[in-house]
Amino acid sequence: MVTAQVYTLSKQPARCIRAGKPETPACRKSLSRPIFVPPSTTRVKSPGQASAHSVAVLADVANLDMVCRDQYGIDRRLHYGQLLQSTRIHGHVRVKLAFVPDIPQTMVTQYHLQQCGFSLDLLRPKYRHGRRVANADTAMAAFAVRWASETSVQRVELWTGDGDFLRVYDAIQQAWPAVTVVFRSFEVGTATGIQALEGAWLPIAERYVWRRGDRALRTVRYARMDPRHSLSLSGVRRGGW
Repeated sequence: MVTAQVYTLSKQPARCIRAGKPETPACRKSLSRPIFVPPSTTRVKSPGQASAHSVAVLADVANLDMVCRDQYGIDRRLHYGQLLQSTRIHGHVRVKLAFVPDIPQTMVTQYHLQQCGFSLDLLRPKYRHGRRVANADTAMAAFAVRWASETSVQRVELWTGDGDFLRVYDAIQQAWPAVTVVFRSFEVGTATGIQALEGAWLPIAERYVWRRGDRALRTVRYARMDPRHSLSLSGVRRGGW
């Protein structure tokens, strides 16, 4: 337990001072004797703690990119930076975490996410029924509960249309009713249960989608192809949960 040291005058040195007598060794010893006072139980906000009304954004990149290509075409990609700007109206975005399959086909998306300020959780792909998959359900659900329990976070946004996260939505609402949980996903490929949530599902409009020929994407592709421009993936966590 942390204690605070408080120095005070006892009765004996006080009598010496009032009488105008010089300090005796007993006086000096009494002056230097600390009194330990227990700290207050009141919670003190640390200097580095985020302000109230913070937002946590968790993105299921595999789900969003697959649905985006199915709905708008193979040459279309989601612009995560523009979508993030629309989230900032609800408060300071404290957490920006994207769950990305760790495969060469996602290198362009990884670079784009880092440019937008996201931290990456690279998921190791596995082979199931002859297909290579990288499921973000477990890791994303765990982080959603972790940040919903944070006192400074008032809103958790789940960028996915996977119906498995409805259980995460129900669990957070039961444990922390003050926390707002919102889904963002494309209309096509989103579970019916998510679309039925009134006010808790925000469809991603076409204005947040870019074409492969856009300037921003061409810059990313150039950085990937030119050996002089290596992708910097600092702050990346590999392997998933």
